[in-house]
Amino acid sequence: MRRRVCVLSPCVTDEGKVMAEVVYEVGRRGDVFPPKLLCERLAAARSFSSVKCSVKLGIACFGFGGKRVLVNKSGKIIVRKAGSSAEAVSAADYVARLLLSRGILKV
Repeated sequence: MRRRVCVLSPCVTDEGKVMAEVVYEVGRRGDVFPPKLLCERLAAARSFSSVKCSVKLGIACFGFGGKRVLVNKSGKIIVRKAGSSAEAVSAADYVARLLLSRGILKV
């Protein structure tokens, strides 16, 4: 699995916070995060708060460690409200590893 940091920028809504957009790529075609599996596993997860998920749109949004995280089926993870760029990328990596360990990330 490869990781590509696409965007690092200040949060528009929260002064002093950072947003990161990180894309995870695998060596095959198709969804990196299968929407049905993503929504099922996140609904059962206790690690995240305020989980919202749409199988149809292929996205999930949830709270994690004071940050807001959006996961797209294509492999994009967006972390908002992080204290620094490093913290935002680290949070995205943590979420990707957690999804991998729960069998959601298909490598």
